Amino acid sequence: MVSYAEHWSTPGGAPVLLTLNAGGSLVGVLVYGARSWPGAPATRAVLFAVGLVASYGLLALLPPPPYMHALMLLTGVFLAPLLTVTFLLVGKLAPPGTMSEAFAWLVTLFASGTSLGSAVVGTALQHTGEHRAAACGVLGTLVTLAILALSRRRLSAAHAERSEAPETALPADA
Repeated sequence: MVSYAEHWSTPGGAPVLLTLNAGGSLVGVLVYGARSWPGAPATRAVLFAVGLVASYGLLALLPPPPYMHALMLLTGVFLAPLLTVTFLLVGKLAPPGTMSEAFAWLVTLFASGTSLGSAVVGTALQHTGEHRAAACGVLGTLVTLAILALSRRRLSAAHAERSEAPETALPADA
């Protein structure tokens, strides 16, 4: 974002682009959370990942600022619901008594992926240019999409099995 903002002399720079992404995320998660959605959460995760791959693909074209602003909003619309569904799946699939650990591992994976992605994008930006660096983000989301698509049936079956199990109340001192 910083390189793009400097190249295009975007008013407000990279913070404006990131703010637009955050605004899109807010809209996406509010719309997602405002109603019940049909289908298994794993299927919804795949659909949100498809939207994210497509919107990141358009970002990789590095369009002029007005289009980039719209695309930053759009990527956020898919990102926050994908994260929400991911946390929902982890919460439902974690064995009893391991939910905190499961969420900690999920956050660790997010942080590790972001760190690795930043390193790869920075190296690509330095050695190959903005378009290839931006394409790295698309490749990262393609990996996410592939993992979700390949595990969708298994995740859906496990989620259905867990959803049918009776809920247990937490102890009063938990």
